[in-house]
Amino acid sequence: MPVGLLRPRSHTVHVESIARRQCSERLRGLPGSGAADCQLRDDGGTIRAPMSCRRNGAPCVAPIIAAVILLAVGDAGAQPRPEVERLASINLGMQFINDAFMNQVTFRQYDETGFFDAHYDVTKHYSLDGDIAGRIWKAVGLGIAVSHVSEPTRSVIHAQVPNPFFFNFPRSARGIVRDLKRREIGLHLQGQVWHFFRDNFLLRVTWGPTVFVVRQDLVSRIETQESSIDFDRVSLTGHRIRTLTSGSVGFNLGFDGTLFVTERIGLGFNMRHSRGSTTIDLGGRSDTLLELGGIHAAGGLRLVF
Repeated sequence: MPVGLLRPRSHTVHVESIARRQCSERLRGLPGSGAADCQLRDDGGTIRAPMSCRRNGAPCVAPIIAAVILLAVGDAGAQPRPEVERLASINLGMQFINDAFMNQVTFRQYDETGFFDAHYDVTKHYSLDGDIAGRIWKAVGLGIAVSHVSEPTRSVIHAQVPNPFFFNFPRSARGIVRDLKRREIGLHLQGQVWHFFRDNFLLRVTWGPTVFVVRQDLVSRIETQESSIDFDRVSLTGHRIRTLTSGSVGFNLGFDGTLFVTERIGLGFNMRHSRGSTTIDLGGRSDTLLELGGIHAAGGLRLVF
């Protein structure tokens, strides 16, 4: 009963015609077939599977099956590295910064100067960012990334309000102002180093300068009302908000990882530390320092173009 041989496809491995003919002759039991072993090898001679053919025509099929499995596994694991020269990405994530600052504003009331301190505590923002990058020489690349963060904050007000009858006897008042906006845009210019791992994972190390633009809502004025008939207590009844815009130049440092699911599409994540600072003046006794940037963590889609 003839036994067929399972052969790999011609594009995966090339079996020498002489060895295949000799093995077929042995399987048919033809005389003059030579030695007792036949071999399969690729055209580079790196894969070799010994196979014994008994003279009664029954081959040892285990080595053949093992050879086919090895060839199949080798072919599946040897997917070509994506040809990545230019890459675009879009990410959603969070930006973390511990920027607790205070803005002091003075005002005139009852022919005396009063003031209030507005305390702001900025901790984290939702972020949206995207970047375009490309290799310019071997593993060296250039990129540009734009990030946008926006989150409502609040301010705690501590005021010293002049007394309508006595000089230098201010009354204390406290209140909370909610739904203040802070919006920050960062333009990150990046030098990059690209490195592939396992042919489908790209790691990019990034660094460079960052241009920041920030819009911050600040409490610019408060409204008060007397709370007792002896004028020893006062309460806050309203406020005014002013939006100030400022800018700064800082730096950024981070990395980006991309796992390619196809030759053109990947999933990725990035971590970036950026830092800058600027000052704003709202008519108080001193300028207010704003810390910009922070730790940025995000993930999203990667596209090769």
